Amino acid sequence: MLFSILQSRAVARVAVAVLSVGVFVLTGLALWSTSSTERTTARVTEANVLGDVWGQLFDHVNLEEDMMHAYVGTRDESQRASFVQTIGGAEPILATLQRIGDANDRAMAQRAADAYASYTDALKDVLAAGPAANLEMPQQRGRFAAAAMRQLVSASLSSERQEMRAFSRRVNAESERVRVATTVAFAVCLALLGLCLAVLLGYQRRVERQAASHRHDSLHDALTKLPNRTLFGLRTDAAMRAAARTGDPVGLLMIDLDGFKQVNDTMGHAYGDLLLQEVASRLKQSVRDYDTVARLGGDEFAVLLPRFSSPDQASEVAHRVLTALRQPFVRDEVVLEVGGSIGIAIYPNDCENAEQLLQHADVAMYAAKRGRLGVQGYDAQDEAESSQKLTLLAELRSALDRDLIEVHYQPKAETQTGRICGVEALARWHDPERGRISPLEFIPLAEQSGLIDQLTYQVLAQSLNQCRKWHANGIYLPVAVNLSVRCLANPELVSVVSGLLRDNEVKPAMLTLEITESAVIGDVERAIEVLTMIRELGVRLSIDDFGTGYSSMAHLQRMPIDELKIDRCFVSGITTKAKDRAIVRAILELARDLNLQVVAEGVEDRETLDQLGLLGCGISQGYLFSRPLPPAELAACIAEFGVVGDGPPNEKPAFSLRP
Repeated sequence: MLFSILQSRAVARVAVAVLSVGVFVLTGLALWSTSSTERTTARVTEANVLGDVWGQLFDHVNLEEDMMHAYVGTRDESQRASFVQTIGGAEPILATLQRIGDANDRAMAQRAADAYASYTDALKDVLAAGPAANLEMPQQRGRFAAAAMRQLVSASLSSERQEMRAFSRRVNAESERVRVATTVAFAVCLALLGLCLAVLLGYQRRVERQAASHRHDSLHDALTKLPNRTLFGLRTDAAMRAAARTGDPVGLLMIDLDGFKQVNDTMGHAYGDLLLQEVASRLKQSVRDYDTVARLGGDEFAVLLPRFSSPDQASEVAHRVLTALRQPFVRDEVVLEVGGSIGIAIYPNDCENAEQLLQHADVAMYAAKRGRLGVQGYDAQDEAESSQKLTLLAELRSALDRDLIEVHYQPKAETQTGRICGVEALARWHDPERGRISPLEFIPLAEQSGLIDQLTYQVLAQSLNQCRKWHANGIYLPVAVNLSVRCLANPELVSVVSGLLRDNEVKPAMLTLEITESAVIGDVERAIEVLTMIRELGVRLSIDDFGTGYSSMAHLQRMPIDELKIDRCFVSGITTKAKDRAIVRAILELARDLNLQVVAEGVEDRETLDQLGLLGCGISQGYLFSRPLPPAELAACIAEFGVVGDGPPNEKPAFSLRP
């Protein structure tokens, strides 16, 4: 019972608090004692100084009296001169007494000064009588004045001694109280220190248990309870050292879930966490007891395979894991399906150390993901491609920082008249060393690396700036800019668009933002919220590559869009494929019912353009009119085809063909 009380936090806190107070008390007492000693020393020093000065006064009074007697006895002129010099010599001493000491000391000094004035007057009377006169009476008055002075000095010294004795008694009494208080405080602190030690001993085992728990937590994933990246690295190092001694190979599987983000986005993080826990359980069931399954972060897992006979065995384990992952996950009557991409690296076949083993397994995993292969072993060529991508990424980052990304513009024309009614802004990158780099290379890289926001904002800024220049020359061309799914997730998107429109003095109706269906279905509610705010600015919205995604009609009806762009995969086949023609016709009818404008992409020949005209498609875009051009070259295209409208738009652009 007592041990439990000693272990309680309340006892520990009280003990520490009181011990702290005790330490402060001891410190205060020590400081007070030091201060008291300093005051005593100062008082004793002051008393000694006063005693010395009073003694000097006493000696000088005696000297003046002796000089008086010598003069009276000899009546010698030289003796008279010495006597004259001594008279009043105590005045500096009296001035010193009046400056030092306390009020009583200064009052006593004043009385001494008054008495000394009388004394010097008596001495001067002796001198005034002259050598031939009877000096007995003046001499007698001088002796009486000298005696009075000596008595006053003696009284002052006696009073000072009495004050010092009283002061010493007070100091001794205070010192005695301090000694008692110090003894009590020390005893209390000693007892409390013992109590604190007892509490600390009680906590020792608890701290050790907590430390062990913290060590475990620091090496394991909180959600799945699997080893984390740190512990996995330690076990990989240990397995590599053992393999170096025994010659046995070591395998590593790097696993990334396919489709996990969609589960998180559509079902929420709670389902995502449950799915990760189920994945961890299936992975552990798919491997041997002495294999290590770890969660490295997010939806990335790894399996360490020590002591296996051949690389084929690692491949068998990988396929067994993949089969387990592809089985449906059922939670609360909800069926979830994910897959996986698994990369395999083997020591010593594919690497020389643990760091390379992890790196090469990661390279193989990304190769499996890119090729949708499921399982992929390490190939040095894959690493070379990854290295090239890293180099290209660094160069893209540098190009963005130096504003080297150019914007070309592809015209959009009225299907019936062929006149240009707008342009689409497209990013182009011409590297001084590599030459022209395809958008198919750097735009996916920007998406994966998170640079797509910076790239989009640069394209948007250049496009609106060019739009302002066209306006200044009397050319009113609306411009369309593509948005990625990452841009829709950026909370700064609306303010950036609004600010760029304001800075470039471009009417919002002159800007169209194009988004893909896949950008919307990831998080429909969030996408609709952001698109609504953009539409409220007056900016037009377009669904790009319509027909290739998976958006439902319900979502389409809710989105505040103005335009549908039919993907080129349908447009290019409308003259030869009945199914493509039927799809385009259906999209056009849907757009008319929803009061939406339609743009057909990929128009490359006259037959396709004529067929679109027959189907009622208002706007066409493609190489039939022009490839994407820099602003300087676009002028010739404008001159050839002409521009719809001859003045600035008000609420809607001049090219609108809505019924």
